[in-house]
Amino acid sequence: MKNKVKLPWLDIRYKVLWEAFQDKKFEKEKAVRVLKERTQDDEKSINTIISELKKSGRLEIMAHTDDARKSIYRLKPPENIRDILSKNELTRSDIYSLLKKAADLIRTRVDYKFILILLFL
Repeated sequence: MKNKVKLPWLDIRYKVLWEAFQDKKFEKEKAVRVLKERTQDDEKSINTIISELKKSGRLEIMAHTDDARKSIYRLKPPENIRDILSKNELTRSDIYSLLKKAADLIRTRVDYKFILILLFL
């Protein structure tokens, strides 16, 4: 994930979209309809959701084949640490991803005072 801050509201929206589309291509209008039905988000907040999903690396945006003004979206599947470690050979990007996930865990679940004490020792 590229985001430094864990966004639980974004995780909820990602799960809702993943349940609806999996890794299939979809248009913004379909995402708007799904999110309005299930989370009661308005269109302005859906633009923010799409932007944040793209920043976090969970959403791929492609050009629409019929209309150049529109985009087509596809969600990237959720990948957890066990999936990465189950590979026979880890690549540099796999290790980088593991380190980022570990940093996210530390950032969200460990008190900074504890880390400062450990650094001091």
